[in-house]
Amino acid sequence: MGKINWGRVIGGGLVSGLVGNVLQALNGFLMKAQSEQMMKSIHKDMAEPKALVAHLVWSFVLGIAAIWLYAAIRPRYGPGPTTALRAGFVVWIFAHATFAIGTVALGIFPARLMAVVAAVALLERIVSTLVGAAIYRESRSARGN
Repeated sequence: MGKINWGRVIGGGLVSGLVGNVLQALNGFLMKAQSEQMMKSIHKDMAEPKALVAHLVWSFVLGIAAIWLYAAIRPRYGPGPTTALRAGFVVWIFAHATFAIGTVALGIFPARLMAVVAAVALLERIVSTLVGAAIYRESRSARGN
């Protein structure tokens, strides 16, 4: 079994995070009224700089995690989009689905709204992982060259 190409994990992860941030910004623009209403319900401002920075950084962390997972499962499932879909889905479960379930269970946000948020996040995570995984390549030593 070869070694993970960490340079490509970081590079692909940063691209994945960038794509995720762009898709989230687009979604935020399209769902601005709902997002503002949701944040007002918990007495928070969406444009608070700390929150924006944390959200941007978090997307890059998730992008790197998704591409690391893709690299880690490639030997078992093979390279390509199907493996990237698996990696993106797993990261979505641990990051987005559990957040949605937790906020609903705690009564912070309504279930219907969080179902929409989670569904959109699934699309974002899958697309961003596919893009980032397209950049990943095994290191030469991992391929036996």
